[in-house]
Amino acid sequence: MEAVGQMRVVSGFSGIGNEEIISKLVDVKPEKYMVYKPLIHRNAETGEKNIILSRKVYKQCFQGKGIIIDTTVQGTMMLREKHPSIFSFFILPQSFEELLNKVCVGESRANVCKKLHQCLKEIECVDQFNYLLINDGSDYIPNFMDLLFSPVCRKAWGANEKEKKLLTEIKEGIIRYLEENEAYADA
Repeated sequence: MEAVGQMRVVSGFSGIGNEEIISKLVDVKPEKYMVYKPLIHRNAETGEKNIILSRKVYKQCFQGKGIIIDTTVQGTMMLREKHPSIFSFFILPQSFEELLNKVCVGESRANVCKKLHQCLKEIECVDQFNYLLINDGSDYIPNFMDLLFSPVCRKAWGANEKEKKLLTEIKEGIIRYLEENEAYADA
C-alpha cells in the first residue's frame, strides 16, 4: 500500500501572480505533486460561501501524491475551518515596490488603490497561516517543494524576523500609498 500524501495550502496577495510560482512547483516533480484550485461556492439561499475540494483531490492524496491547494486568503480560511490541521503557506513578494509593480500592471490608479485595500484585508489574516515565505525568485522552487512537504513542517509554526519585518514594511508601504493617493482610493 502506498503512503498517504499530504495537502498544503499556498496563498498570497490577490492578483500578483502566485499562480506562476505554484505551477512551477509541480513542474519540478509532476509524478509526486498535484496543484488544485478549489471552487468557492455561494449558497443561493443563505449567501454563505463554502470551499469545495473534489473527490479527485482526496483520491490523489490517498494514493500518495502531495496536493498543493492554490486558493485565495478567504479560501484558505474556509479550508482551515474544515481541516484545522492543514498546513498553509503565505507567499510574500520581496518588497512593497515589487507588490506595487505587480498590482499596477495595466491598472488605473483607482483599481490599484482597490487592490491594495484588498491586500490590507489579507494582511489581517496572515497570522492564521503556518508559514510566511518570501518569493525571492525561481531558483528556490525545488527547495520550496521539499520544505512544503517536509516532516519538519508538522512541528513548526510562524515566521522568522525577516518575514515579519517584510510584512510590516509592505503594510506600511500600502498605507502610505493609499494616503498619498486618497483622491483615487474613493473613486
